[in-house]
Amino acid sequence: MPWNNVARPSIQVGTLRSVAEAEGWRAEPHYAYLYFYALARRILGLAAEDWDAAYELVSERLYHFSAGDWIFTCRRGTATERAGYLDLLRSRGVGEEAVGLVDALGAVAERHVTETTAALLRPAPEVIGFTTTFSQNGPTLAVAERLREEGFTGTIVLGGSNCEGPMGRALLANFPAVDAVVDGPGEEAFTTLLRQVAAGKPLVSQGRLITRDAGPAMGGRLPPGPRLNIPTPNYDGFFEQLRDSGLAELEPAVTLPVEFSRGCWWGQRTHCTFCGLNGSTMRYRSKPPESVAAELSKLMTRYGVLDFFAVDNILDLDYLESALPPVARLGTDHS
Repeated sequence: MPWNNVARPSIQVGTLRSVAEAEGWRAEPHYAYLYFYALARRILGLAAEDWDAAYELVSERLYHFSAGDWIFTCRRGTATERAGYLDLLRSRGVGEEAVGLVDALGAVAERHVTETTAALLRPAPEVIGFTTTFSQNGPTLAVAERLREEGFTGTIVLGGSNCEGPMGRALLANFPAVDAVVDGPGEEAFTTLLRQVAAGKPLVSQGRLITRDAGPAMGGRLPPGPRLNIPTPNYDGFFEQLRDSGLAELEPAVTLPVEFSRGCWWGQRTHCTFCGLNGSTMRYRSKPPESVAAELSKLMTRYGVLDFFAVDNILDLDYLESALPPVARLGTDHS
């Protein structure tokens, strides 16, 4: 959902698609932020560079005002309701052009919710999952609620950093459209949910899968484990939808997210006081070093992209001698 970086596919969607397909499910990714980006540019009539700057303004510079969430949650608000928030922006020094942009995006958001809902319902899914981080709660919940209004009776599950700890439980408690949330890493919890749905039984909380049953919260810290075992993300849908939404000109700017470790080996020793990361996943784990060059090579070959964005918090120091020399021997001009 908006407001993800349009030049970067979601590693959450790419990874969990691989997880679902390994379980025998047909998974259809939907990078809704691409369609929103194209839709808004068309409706607002902005030049490409002007809309790019406007999108960054809302997603980054106005993030601390919750502008991205407000646009979706208050898209149907009255003039009086909208005026209160817009006056708040003005009082904090936001200029009239930016205020007008935020207000105008409400109509775009309403149309996007309608079109996204229709697109998600088209393949008649049993499970619809959303990943939500930063300003994605407003768009995500707007679509989840519209799905219910349109009669969707399947399972709706939310994951992502907005669902960690009490945040996910608060979403579950306050939004009846949502059936379950994932607290922390999603691979195992999503597999659990898919197996419960396939069995045709009511959803129950298990591990990091939190549902509406009366079971105890099972979050907590991860048990010991020497290696990180997660699949290579599948980004096919991103490139298909980038072209389908009329944004093929963005392809040269695409960077592919990769992940070779989770947690922080420094934080295990002494957690930095300024760090809000790794709430339940501080214990450091990394992928086998021999997998690093192979995964990069696979992604470069499949997508023709040489620029990568590592989502890791910190580098496995053993990689300096074990993983990076084989990467150097690839001889590719990647970054």
